[in-house]
Amino acid sequence: MIRGGKLIKLAREARGMTQDEVADAFGVSIRSVQRWENSVSEPKFFTVYSIITSVCKLSLSTVEELYLENH
Repeated sequence: MIRGGKLIKLAREARGMTQDEVADAFGVSIRSVQRWENSVSEPKFFTVYSIITSVCKLSLSTVEELYLENH
């Protein structure tokens, strides 16, 4: 199972964005993004979906492809 933070990280890196840029664009703290990506806490599904589709402009299938390439 792909964790939400891992999806956010893959999408962010695919778009060449920093954690700070994602945090600013989505209105959350950079600490939240860091905690999600490091699996310290888990974002809600809607948060993951919104970041991937709105901020990073990637489809879930694109992120799934990125994940499969990295594993």
